[in-house]
Amino acid sequence: MMNQQKSRQTLETVAREWGLPNWEDPSSYGDVTKWDYNRWRWEFYRRRDDVRLHFDEAVNDPSSVREFIGPARDKHQSEGIACPNTPGFMVQTAESAKLFGYLGIPNPRISEQPKDAITPITDWRPIDSIGPSGAQDQKVEVLLVAAGVELTDYQHWFLELTLLDRYAAFIQENELALKFDLDAPINTQLAAAKDLLAAKQIERHRSKISTRQHTTKWFVYLRLLDAKPDGLEDDNTPPYLSELEKIIEGKERNPQSVRDSLAQARALRFKI
Repeated sequence: MMNQQKSRQTLETVAREWGLPNWEDPSSYGDVTKWDYNRWRWEFYRRRDDVRLHFDEAVNDPSSVREFIGPARDKHQSEGIACPNTPGFMVQTAESAKLFGYLGIPNPRISEQPKDAITPITDWRPIDSIGPSGAQDQKVEVLLVAAGVELTDYQHWFLELTLLDRYAAFIQENELALKFDLDAPINTQLAAAKDLLAAKQIERHRSKISTRQHTTKWFVYLRLLDAKPDGLEDDNTPPYLSELEKIIEGKERNPQSVRDSLAQARALRFKI
């Protein structure tokens, strides 16, 4: 009885610290049918220990950038107030985008954030057009001159032979640059590009990445994560697997189905 009471208190402490709803009461989550993909993504991300740690460390790091997005923006920026507990408050570090795909990290303790605060970079950034009229157009020889590179006669000859009037494509490790001919049929090129992209993505991730995943079980997953947060996932601590069976949808409600759903829920935090 004492261990059960202690575990319950620990679970409640985690819930209070990170603003988690009561997993036993579906209504405490609000109307999840109105959540869009980005809201679902944020709910799973804010339940990650690395996101929580990153935010707390960034708040205490004077080199991080603080900004407000949403209704509180004008007031807080004009008054110079930095209030991490206000929806829309964000911290930016050099790693934020690379690690989590956000321009800045809102407070993981707050569920309801302004729309723009929880919009991933992939939704902000359109596909870049790299070419003579694109934003990233830079001829190779221009870049060399700007960098103050002095070329030998042989290097000049090689540049003129291979790279003269060519444009440099600025891509990152997870990106792939493709060339399209504006004087050739588009559909044929798009079909070939689609096949190549799929092959390269499978090579990198072992499978193709879906743009939007099926959300049917996501509410169940959130409730399981809140009932068994990281560090409290032992089967022998309350709530027990038998208690969690009642939130598992479908005919098969047993301890193993709970374990499987928990594993899927924890993995989804890093894949969504």
